[in-house]
Amino acid sequence: MTTKALYRYVDHSIGPEPAAERDMEEMGCTSCPETSGCLPFAECQTWALKHAGRMAHFGYRLITTNYYRVVRHEDSPPEAPALLAPNPGQVER
Repeated sequence: MTTKALYRYVDHSIGPEPAAERDMEEMGCTSCPETSGCLPFAECQTWALKHAGRMAHFGYRLITTNYYRVVRHEDSPPEAPALLAPNPGQVER
């Protein structure tokens, strides 16, 4: 017995998750495995400067985490218009 499937295209948008924190950042040393932990940016910088002074490690990477949500246009809740607006870098068909 063969089953048939019906596919349809639905427009989607992606945007920042409204309920999530913004710009959660962590500074990491490139000379050892130590990190600042998740802190505001100014505190990440302070951690890196203190670590450099203590350990003489001078290379760092900054990791920024943001959360996004994809919504289907046809069944988006009324409170989601901000998610449906085009965002910089958004791919539209």
